[in-house]
Amino acid sequence: MLTLAVAGCRDPRRSEPERAGDGSVRVGLVKPPAAAAPAPEAIAVCDALQRRPLQRKAECCGGSPLTATFDACVRALDRALGGGARVDSAALARCAAAVERERNGCDWVTPSVPLPPSECGGLIVGRVQTGGACHSSLECAAPLHCAGATPTEPGTCAEPLPIGAACARTSDALASLLMTDVEPEHPLCAGSCSFGAGQCQATAPAGAPAEARRGAPGEACSTDFDCARGGCGDSGQCGMKCAISLEQLSRLGTARALVMTRGPRSAD
Repeated sequence: MLTLAVAGCRDPRRSEPERAGDGSVRVGLVKPPAAAAPAPEAIAVCDALQRRPLQRKAECCGGSPLTATFDACVRALDRALGGGARVDSAALARCAAAVERERNGCDWVTPSVPLPPSECGGLIVGRVQTGGACHSSLECAAPLHCAGATPTEPGTCAEPLPIGAACARTSDALASLLMTDVEPEHPLCAGSCSFGAGQCQATAPAGAPAEARRGAPGEACSTDFDCARGGCGDSGQCGMKCAISLEQLSRLGTARALVMTRGPRSAD
């Protein structure tokens, strides 16, 4: 009689058989190695920029703070610190104090996480040199930028592109999570990148026009862009704004030109 032996799939967690004193065989499961804890500095930075504002917003608006962006921030920054970047401890102390001060009360609350205070600049110091692997320009020593990185594959730290070279806007997950503009210290081009032409140009981009005065809490407004803190509520006044209505979303759609002409919104 022909006997067929069929090999089963082996559980990678299963240990080698152990023979007990009575001759029986026991097979146990090996616990997978515990993941390394993220660097304390990564947690501290993301706490100041993501978790604390979300916690304060939840206190003002009710509900539980969302943690997805905080967790993503910690993972991305921990990877960058493992790749050679470091956190400036003095800048972190200034940033954390400014967040506690500026996120006091509820009149600053907006539907999204607000931009960090100006004191939060310079938190991450890149140290990876030319040709080194990177996932974010924040990992590179200034003025290098991270070229060729994708969400799944690393790039390399590179010098600013020369005038006339082709250039294109790139994504930087860590910079987005930290709400940091990398262009001043890690420019893509030696001059500026004309994203319309897709080419590095010799002239620097024109400075943003002077920003019109924005209303204080309680003052009249039409859109969120009219408010220095918080957003424009249904009452037509600046102040705490936990969510955005469909009507307000429609009005914001018509106000997109203001984003382009007024420059980035300040956090104060």
